[in-house]
Amino acid sequence: MAGFKRGYDGKIAGLYDLDKTLGRGHFAVVKLARHVFTGEKVAVKVIDKTKLDTLATGHLFQEVRCMKLVQHPNIVRLYEVIDTQTKLYL
Repeated sequence: MAGFKRGYDGKIAGLYDLDKTLGRGHFAVVKLARHVFTGEKVAVKVIDKTKLDTLATGHLFQEVRCMKLVQHPNIVRLYEVIDTQTKLYL
C-alpha cells in the first residue's frame, strides 16, 4: 500500500488493511480500511493517545462507551475498538 505516513504500517492487528486518508483532525486521522476476512470497507478513526491530556482521554473513553450503546440504522455504527499503547482505533 502506497501513501502511508507517520508510522502507519497498513494493518491493524492483522484484521484491517488501511488505505487512503479520508480526513484529519487535531488528535486523529480517519482512514478508509478493508476488513481482511470479509472484504467490507469501513472508516477507521486512528487517535494518537500521546497527544491527549487527562481530561481529553476521559472524554474520549466516555465517547467510546456511548458509541458502543448506540445502534440505529441512521447513525454511524461502532463495530470494534482496538486499543494499543499509543493509538486507539475506532
